Amino acid sequence: MERGGRCSSVAALRVGRAECCSGGARAPAAWSPRDLDSGEIFFYKALSGGVPCTACAESCAGVSCGAGRRCVVRGGRARCVCAATCRRAGPVCGSDGKTYRSLCRLRRRACRRPAKHLTLDYPGPCRDTHRHMAPVSNVLRKLSLILL
Repeated sequence: MERGGRCSSVAALRVGRAECCSGGARAPAAWSPRDLDSGEIFFYKALSGGVPCTACAESCAGVSCGAGRRCVVRGGRARCVCAATCRRAGPVCGSDGKTYRSLCRLRRRACRRPAKHLTLDYPGPCRDTHRHMAPVSNVLRKLSLILL
């Protein structure tokens, strides 16, 4: 949703607020109570700076974000963000072989990139041997060649 209660793009036509705004963090930011045809949409976009619309959620009341996330209001819109307010703590080694300043920082990275499946490997900085070890399959292959 743009400023002034206007939306610059239309995601779907002929849907109600409940259907339009359901879907958590991926839900559209706003919806329109008016059922507009393509001519009206063109008119509003070309001459008025966007289609009149209403924010899906203007407060965090009733918004559920899930584990590791919290609701915040930004620009008049409720949205789910990674919940990480990091305090100073010791370094930890992530499953990606990288050292993070704290467990909180590692969790924040994991929240922002869920496809990576980042977890805590062990407390303390990552050891160099962790990154440079050859995969076991390579070692076994070389060993079997020597024994033949």
